[in-house]
Amino acid sequence: MNVLILGATGFTGTALSCYLSGMKDVNTTAIIHNRQPRVKCDVVYVNTSLQNIDYNFLEKGNFDYIFHLARIPGKGFGDLGRRYAGLQGAIANRKLLTSLKKLKRTPKLIYLSGSLMYGHRPGYSFIESDILQPAGY
Repeated sequence: MNVLILGATGFTGTALSCYLSGMKDVNTTAIIHNRQPRVKCDVVYVNTSLQNIDYNFLEKGNFDYIFHLARIPGKGFGDLGRRYAGLQGAIANRKLLTSLKKLKRTPKLIYLSGSLMYGHRPGYSFIESDILQPAGY
C-alpha cells in the first residue's frame, strides 16, 4: 500500500509518519516544506509544498491513501495574515482535488484539521505556541 502524508512535520503528521513507517507492506511518502521533521522516520521525504504538488507526482506515486494534515501558515499581519493563508490554502486544496480527479485510480483522501488540537474554546484565537488540549467529536 502506498501512502502520502501532506503536513508531515506537524504534531499529527510526525506521529502518523512514524506509526506508518513501522507497518509492513506500507510505503510512506511524506511532504515537508520549510522545516525538517523533528523525528525522522523510515519514510521517503519530499521537499515541496501544498501549493506545488502536481499531477505527475501524484500519478507516479500511485497512492492508495492521502492524509491531508497540511496548512499554509499565516505569517504576521494578525487576522489579515491568517485570512490570506486560508485563501492560499483553499486555492491549493482546489488544485489538489482537480489533480486527484484526473488520476486513473483515485486514492482515498483523509483530511484532518489540527484546530481542535488546542481544545474547543469558541471565540478564542489560537497560536502555535498555545498548550495542546486535544478535543474531538
